Amino acid sequence: MRRHFRLDVFTQLGTVFLESDDVRRKEIAREVAALCDEWYTPGVHERLNTIDRQRADALGDIDRLVRLARIESATVRRRLTGLRWEGDRLVVTGAARLDGITRDDGLTVVLRARHDPGTELVLPVERKGGEFTVRLDVGALGSGVWDLRVAVEIEGVIRLGRLGADRESDLARPRPRLVGGVVVLPYFTRDNGNLSIDVGGHVVAVPGAATLIRTRWALGHRLLIDGEVTVAGTAPQAAAIRRIVWRERRSGCERAERVVPLPGGGFAARPAVGRLAPGTWDAYLELDLGGPPARFRIETGATAVAAPRRWWGAALMRSVRPYATSGKGRLSAVVKRLTAETLVKRLLR
Repeated sequence: MRRHFRLDVFTQLGTVFLESDDVRRKEIAREVAALCDEWYTPGVHERLNTIDRQRADALGDIDRLVRLARIESATVRRRLTGLRWEGDRLVVTGAARLDGITRDDGLTVVLRARHDPGTELVLPVERKGGEFTVRLDVGALGSGVWDLRVAVEIEGVIRLGRLGADRESDLARPRPRLVGGVVVLPYFTRDNGNLSIDVGGHVVAVPGAATLIRTRWALGHRLLIDGEVTVAGTAPQAAAIRRIVWRERRSGCERAERVVPLPGGGFAARPAVGRLAPGTWDAYLELDLGGPPARFRIETGATAVAAPRRWWGAALMRSVRPYATSGKGRLSAVVKRLTAETLVKRLLR
């Protein structure tokens, strides 16, 4: 029933209503009123948008129905004029109005969770002339992607429009920021250039770097690793640094190793790389920044990497060669195992 009223009945009070003369408008209003008397229920009313609810209450007022139709057909003009950090608050400034309508009854900014449309935050704005300012407490946002809309209210009708596609030419997105241990990334969408906020790094790559300071061998053929990490230009909280993940390049097999977080973004680990299966393994540092695990390849120079090591155990000669990859210089390790028979055959070739 909601679909029938929204798509069939109340559409007669939109463009068709505006293009009709006074006599036809009265006929349309009577026809819609008759259908409402027969089928319109409180359940249908609750599920309609604001403009159709207003129409249902104004079927005896032709002038108001005309105004509502004009409000519906008016374009929501909105422009983003400023975007900056103020401490841990994201300050958004802009302008919004309905095209051809000189007044409104209120203006708000609406943040809607992209993957849970039923979750939204309505924020009041500060207004000065035709412009508005809203200060977003990003620390109050849950993990996920939040899309920004401006909401213009007039005569009980709320018109929404995405914010950001129309913006000042020199307006750049603010740098990502860590707020309470969670990474917050304002960005403009790729398709339409609208403003959204990624809390936790769900769709936007988290900027950061994990750097190796030194490595050395310890008892048990463990590779001692010291390093440091930065996220969005600052040191993350110690609790965010979770583990080192070794990923075998060909098979994609992974093995996680415990890491000890240190103050100021430092970390230390003692991975038993000799226990890795034969192959080439790439090292990542994994962090919890409020969303999906964020991984950074551990960057290094050749001088920070320990020398290769070989040893015998369980009739196998094991070898581990840590190295810095060519080009970007990232920590990897080649692991091999040879039986005595295989080793002899190689020597006799």
